[in-house]
Amino acid sequence: MTFVDSRPVVRLDEPRSSWLVRRLGPAWPLKGLLLGFPLWWALGIAQFAFLSAAVAMAVQMYRRGSIRVPAAFGVWLLFLVWMAAGVFVLWAHAPGTIDGNSPIRIIPFLFRVMWYLAITVAVLYPLSMSSRILPAMDVARWLAALFVFSVLASVAGLLVPHFQFTSLAELIVPGARANGTFVHTMLHPALTTGSEFLGYEQPRPKAPFAYPNAWGNNVGLLLPFFVVAWANSKKRWQRVSVPVVLALFLLPVAYSLNRGLWLGILVVSVYAAVALARSGRLAALWTLIVVGIVATAILIGSPVWSTIMLRIETPHSNARRGTVAEVVIDTTWHGSPLLGFGTTRKVTGNFASIAGTGSTSCHQCSAPPLGRRASCGD
Repeated sequence: MTFVDSRPVVRLDEPRSSWLVRRLGPAWPLKGLLLGFPLWWALGIAQFAFLSAAVAMAVQMYRRGSIRVPAAFGVWLLFLVWMAAGVFVLWAHAPGTIDGNSPIRIIPFLFRVMWYLAITVAVLYPLSMSSRILPAMDVARWLAALFVFSVLASVAGLLVPHFQFTSLAELIVPGARANGTFVHTMLHPALTTGSEFLGYEQPRPKAPFAYPNAWGNNVGLLLPFFVVAWANSKKRWQRVSVPVVLALFLLPVAYSLNRGLWLGILVVSVYAAVALARSGRLAALWTLIVVGIVATAILIGSPVWSTIMLRIETPHSNARRGTVAEVVIDTTWHGSPLLGFGTTRKVTGNFASIAGTGSTSCHQCSAPPLGRRASCGD
């Protein structure tokens, strides 16, 4: 296998008679993953579908014999090596933690390793296929389709927030139906998750993903692809539908309570405005400005604005996350400054008292495992 810096001549090794190639095209692993994601979510296998698709992509790239990598890819490879070296400190004691030498600690470590490798494959896959085989606009359209479904699912979540159902994977995997577990969250399809940090229960959209934060991260990244694909579509109904979909998108964005998503949309909008101004596309620039002003006016004049302001006035997890970051940095610096500890570590009590702990009414009253996000409330 050779790594090249220019787009290679791609050999289509899959047989022409292959059912997957005939139905989905040569890039069937990526297309099937993105367009089929609602089905994978409904079956409870969305997380595993990505890993499986990455394996199929890796096999295709191997058979083609050449891989095109982006600039400075060596830095990412060094990171992967550094991450993998964490296996040697998995059972090292981290100061201030209570973890024993559990042999199952290797399982979450390997799970993260698989995800890093899958992400690497997913990045290299479209780069390593010629534009003749995999046009960039095709990928944008597939990503746009996932964005539209995510918007529709989030709107449905606002209308029927408690809608959920048992997936096929839940029926098969032992213990998957135990509510509150990591496995249950991964395999159980639900439109929303309820959060109470505003003083009342607020359903937050998450379908077709496992967590509200995952929904926010994904729709924020998918949004530009949707605008590019549908605004430039040959189908008139898609071009006309762009403002309609974006208008629908505003409500779940507001009720997601996701400040990172709000900030991301603002940054993307400013970046798009600067790019349009520099390229001289003044008509598109003024359209973006007008849409932004109208959207802001609608939000300010609606009941949603009070929810947004209440979220801004309720930082909720800021201090907790800051404390976790401080403890993690201090623990790592004094215990294993070069490699860290490979995976998360549990601590007793909370950050105010060792007597404090979580409960069914306050699951965040305990300190989170060091190395994990402090809260899912953003």
